[in-house]
Amino acid sequence: NLTDTEDGESTWSLWGIYNFPQDYSSFGYKTYIHKQRPGYYIAGYNENRQKAAKGKVQYKQSAKYKNLANKTLYAVWKPCKYTIKFDSNAPRDAKATGKMSAVTATHDKTFTLKANAYKCDGYTFIGWSTNRKAKVAKYTDKQCINENLMPESGEMTLYAVWEKNN
Repeated sequence: NLTDTEDGESTWSLWGIYNFPQDYSSFGYKTYIHKQRPGYYIAGYNENRQKAAKGKVQYKQSAKYKNLANKTLYAVWKPCKYTIKFDSNAPRDAKATGKMSAVTATHDKTFTLKANAYKCDGYTFIGWSTNRKAKVAKYTDKQCINENLMPESGEMTLYAVWEKNN
């Protein structure tokens, strides 16, 4: 049974996961020690290290296989996808109009923020922030994002930042 873990360094055997390095070759199993990769998940395994590095899954995650004794399996890592929601974040003395649907982004891939579709009478949109109370925008409208924003929850919200018109 191939399984997964979210802890740090782990030993992967064909019959389970242990949180400490150990040689199980006396049981007829070979193991592969890896470190967790934030922003990635294990899609499966492959006996060939190069094929695993290229994303080729030979053995699916959580599936049962026979005749795997004395084989080393290498994790096939795939980038996680996450959802970015947009919040109008209207100031207390104003009402925002418009709608924006969420977008999906992929860890380690560049993406461009959607154009702001919110309007707020008496205010000018200046950008987006991950903090609802921000006065300064972290991201501009339609900005190309190169950094990893991957939240642990797999979901994040960007809040509109408004500046009062004079």
